[in-house]
Amino acid sequence: MAALSASNGPSPDPVIDELLGTLVGRLGVETAALALVEGDQLRFAERRGLALQGAPRDATPCGQVVSCGELLVLRDASADERFREQPLVAGEPHLRFFAGAPLFDAEGQVFGALWIADPSPRDLEDADRELLASFARFAARSCEQTARARA
Repeated sequence: MAALSASNGPSPDPVIDELLGTLVGRLGVETAALALVEGDQLRFAERRGLALQGAPRDATPCGQVVSCGELLVLRDASADERFREQPLVAGEPHLRFFAGAPLFDAEGQVFGALWIADPSPRDLEDADRELLASFARFAARSCEQTARARA
């Protein structure tokens, strides 16, 4: 995945963009993004409803998804002491709801996260959790194919 992560940013990937649009529409959230690990930073390689292009790993709930390698759902991030002071929660865009699924490479290493968020607290049904996890697996394969094509 180094080929994808080390680039200055891929040109917009129409497959990932469509996937993000589907998540925003299907789940009724304002924000969806694909975050890639670049050292201690997360680069939001593809995004919907978010102007920010990246953030420190420890400044977003995405960093927790990458660190633990598991689906994370926060009904209200401002009510969780781990996240309430993080910039995306305490400041613009004042995210409350967050759900993210890790992106695994072929060797089982986490290289990023597919995530959704909204300024309103909410829950995520089991079927929608599975949808997010399934889309993350698809996005990971797409990222690996892109990286191989660039190598």
